[in-house]
Amino acid sequence: MLYKRIFLTLALSLSPFAFSAGDSDGSRDHPLIGRHPDATLHRFSQQNYTEYRQLVGPLGERQDCCGIDEQNTPIHRVLGKLTRIVYTMPATSSEMELFESHRQSLQKAGYEVVFQCVDSACGDINQYEYLNERLNVVYGLSYLAARSPDGNTHVSLAFVPESDSSDSWRYGVDVAESRPLVNRIRILPPEPTETLPASAPDPMDPDVSGSSDHPLFPRHSSASINRYSQAEFERYRQLLGPLHTTGCCELDAEKTRTETLEGKLTRIRYRVPALVTGLEVMKSYRQSLKRSGYETLFQCEDDDCGNYLTTFKDFEPWVNPVSGLRYIAAKSADDRFRVSVAFPKHGSGRDYNEFVLTVLEKAGMQNRITVLSPDALKNALYTTGKAVLGGIFFDHDSADLMPSSDPALEQVAAMMNSHPDMRIHVVGHTDNSGEFDYNQGLSERRARAVAERLSTTFKVSRDRLKSHGVASLAPQASNGADEGRAHNRRVELVLQ
Repeated sequence: MLYKRIFLTLALSLSPFAFSAGDSDGSRDHPLIGRHPDATLHRFSQQNYTEYRQLVGPLGERQDCCGIDEQNTPIHRVLGKLTRIVYTMPATSSEMELFESHRQSLQKAGYEVVFQCVDSACGDINQYEYLNERLNVVYGLSYLAARSPDGNTHVSLAFVPESDSSDSWRYGVDVAESRPLVNRIRILPPEPTETLPASAPDPMDPDVSGSSDHPLFPRHSSASINRYSQAEFERYRQLLGPLHTTGCCELDAEKTRTETLEGKLTRIRYRVPALVTGLEVMKSYRQSLKRSGYETLFQCEDDDCGNYLTTFKDFEPWVNPVSGLRYIAAKSADDRFRVSVAFPKHGSGRDYNEFVLTVLEKAGMQNRITVLSPDALKNALYTTGKAVLGGIFFDHDSADLMPSSDPALEQVAAMMNSHPDMRIHVVGHTDNSGEFDYNQGLSERRARAVAERLSTTFKVSRDRLKSHGVASLAPQASNGADEGRAHNRRVELVLQ
């Protein structure tokens, strides 16, 4: 049965689609209950199916702090569609006028008033906020509850005055309509396990520019490359046993089993959706390594890895375990390749996981560096204004100068001692692998390390040296190939 819309009589007569410019976006009146002409719609919500608790008697006084005392408070529960509206009224309007107008209009439309009250007759009014938190009941309450003749529509109105100094007050309209649940959830019965297709979530992001999988180690189908580096010749220290420390934070090199190797080093950090777990990734690597003839040299999980929280970054700088770690170290049957896989745990709250694959292909160094004599350095600087400083070596992905860099730095110091008025800029360069901001910082640290070594070890006055980093902004060759990237990773001297 359809019920006619309630219209307030005489001066409260309304248009059936009243709307004020001050109404909040997406809000509207309920089609059965009109508003006062001066009312502005403040808040609106609607739920297709929920449980509504309608107050049909005085609120019982609660002994503890919070909630409705339902044993001592008459409550009628309605399951169905719920519309809740809060209106704002100017202070010049009377709560009593609206209360009485709504009561008369409800009865005229055939509704039965099942409970009405004002202030103390409503019981412990401070508890009303637990029935409708949108209203702040402090200075009083006038309340009216009614239901339609067929018992399917339930209306509650609460009129809440503000302090004498306020220029407005509010009232709430709740309309609960009894109706059955429309079930929109479809659930299929499970198929037999053997017929379930193997599937994986799609990758989250595109690969970083210039990156690629190692040719011997294709990626997990859900993975994308988040960070990448490759060096034609580099030193790599592989962890082969639990991590031991001295004191709280320093690696105990004597007790921790490692092996230092040299060759072509590839390091890739993969990102996968959180649905792809460390257990899945690491177990897959273990099975695939074994199937391809690799020998596992060491594997661990969490505490079996030793003190990984403070010292694992010494081996894998792109891995930052927070709440756990899974790790595998292996070698190929001919020991030409060494591989490490590290999967850190970061706790909950992230929508992705990351793991790092490191592959070292043993190889000797092809010397492409010519160390210039002091005179050759000077001639290059005065002819072109700059000179590539050959023979400078850093630990992989760090600003730690290797001792093998000293012969080249000794030539620089000899040149500057012979020309005491010479001042130079030391400029660090990288290729474009990885994130620019990281490379910018790395190039600055490397340039600073060269300047500091020249000053501390070779006694070049520090005020004659300025260090800078330009990341990949001044390449000598294309970054699209390994050879070009190797040329671009360099330190240059520039005349001030």
